Amino acid sequence: MKWRDRHRKDDLDHHRVLTPLPMMPLQIHQIMQMIVMIRMTMRLLMMRMIMMMMIRGYDAVERILMATKRLSNIILIVLEED
Repeated sequence: MKWRDRHRKDDLDHHRVLTPLPMMPLQIHQIMQMIVMIRMTMRLLMMRMIMMMMIRGYDAVERILMATKRLSNIILIVLEED
């Protein structure tokens, strides 16, 4: 089993675990699903940052970090509104 396949399987396992149960309130389920999505996004961002560092140097990575910070602030604002 390749490294990438193992991680894909992990993400699929998370989706299986997070199927809404009848007694689970919808909001908790939405938050849990959001955490899984953030985890996957962060993993992709980390891989992309490492690639950028190898190709273009540190300046590109710094720009991605600033964009990620803005995105996380937006996510927090959205969560606070609910």
